Amino acid sequence: MIIREKRELRFRVWDKDASRWLYGSNLSPSYQRADNLPLDVLFNILSDSAIIDSSTVGQYIGEKDKNKVRIFEGDILLTDEANWKALVVYEGASFWLRDLRGGFSLEPNWNKCKVIGNIFENPYLLEEKLKQPKNGKFSKKN
Repeated sequence: MIIREKRELRFRVWDKDASRWLYGSNLSPSYQRADNLPLDVLFNILSDSAIIDSSTVGQYIGEKDKNKVRIFEGDILLTDEANWKALVVYEGASFWLRDLRGGFSLEPNWNKCKVIGNIFENPYLLEEKLKQPKNGKFSKKN
């Protein structure tokens, strides 16, 4: 008998035309990943209602950051590990963190991390040093 952990299945995809994320959860419990699913089925949208890029589909990993923000594939996190910035990836049947220099964490403390952006809207976050202003929002260092 196979016992599966019941968790919330949510996905997002980037709408290039409107410059916004579309969120969906239109899946039966038998689906474990969004790979090879028609996006109109996944997001319950008409194909001509949005200009979407299938390479931007990301699954909710089932965890939230320290601010209770849902974490998705493609998010960039600031970790509790010496303020290390890393990308959320899905490889080898699990979610983990990877940086551009080859560093990785297979079992990060998700609830101690902070979502600071994503690879599609903010790729520079992985490349540049950040400063944290008094308002608590991250920006590129001048």
